[in-house]
Amino acid sequence: HTHVKGVDVLLRAFSTVVKAHPALKLIQIGGGPLTDNLKKLAEDLGIASSLLFLGPKPSSEVLTYIQNSLALVLSSRKSHDGAEEAFGLVLNEASACGIPCIGTRVGGIPEGIVHGETGYVVPSEDPMALADAINRLIDAPALAVEMGRKGRALVCEKFNLKKQTAK
Repeated sequence: HTHVKGVDVLLRAFSTVVKAHPALKLIQIGGGPLTDNLKKLAEDLGIASSLLFLGPKPSSEVLTYIQNSLALVLSSRKSHDGAEEAFGLVLNEASACGIPCIGTRVGGIPEGIVHGETGYVVPSEDPMALADAINRLIDAPALAVEMGRKGRALVCEKFNLKKQTAK
């Protein structure tokens, strides 16, 4: 976990979401120097029992978790020195699995999500906007499925290896 990943913003958003959807679980995969701070924040927000910090996992396991998720959320922010996430490859992986994505308007993240079609793009540092996007997918399962379908079609078209190699 690094500051640029914005996991703290996701935890704050999730603390709102879980009030309306107490059975929901947030799964966080990855690790880093902020893990202990993020676990403490989860405790402070009262969501520790709804959160799974899995640490680093091999890509095959990550894929299984993605395939069984309601949505993938990438809550990145600009770093203190202004650097931004270049492109969230995990967005393409989730879309290829038919999973809708929610990401922040940072760096290359908006390139992987068509707002309102394959998921939602929200401002960074805005837990309420993030919570609202998550709730919209939970409250409209048919919409989530349709967004996932459109996301898969987009990835198959836009990121097709043969087509991209030819270009």
